[in-house]
Amino acid sequence: MKGPGIDPSLGILLRKEYPSIRAIGFDWISLSSYTNRELGREAHRIFLDPRKEGNPILVIEDMFLPWNMENLKQVLVAPLRVDGIDSSPCTIIGIFE
Repeated sequence: MKGPGIDPSLGILLRKEYPSIRAIGFDWISLSSYTNRELGREAHRIFLDPRKEGNPILVIEDMFLPWNMENLKQVLVAPLRVDGIDSSPCTIIGIFE
């Protein structure tokens, strides 16, 4: 009920200042905090809308992230693509050295 959320301003900053970022992933249930749903909806729009400044950033929610990822070399994202939906489950594969 009191999980974290990401402010839309982070999406603006990342899209503008770090154009090579293609995706963000995190180990909690949603980009949106349950306690501030409207702010979360705006954050989703900022990260994902291709009409906004900079490249869209894929949001990967509720990942399993191990504590030590210092040897992570590559990440593969394989979404289940379904026409007409705005989200989908995906498999994330981390390749370590």
